[in-house]
Amino acid sequence: MPEPEELSRAELLALLSAKDEQIDALVPVGKLTAQVQALVLKLGKDSATSSKPPSSDGPDRRRRGGS
Repeated sequence: MPEPEELSRAELLALLSAKDEQIDALVPVGKLTAQVQALVLKLGKDSATSSKPPSSDGPDRRRRGGS
């Protein structure tokens, strides 16, 4: 890639525009990553690890301490 001093103003503006588009494309990825992290934390909660009642645990949750 040529040095910035060797590029015309139009070429520099085009490069900046392309970079802006790349950055805009990354913003939703960051938002989705945060949503996934929140959902993973939520999945780890059940009546033993939160203030939820035992009846809110799904049928696939095994009871602790029981047989």
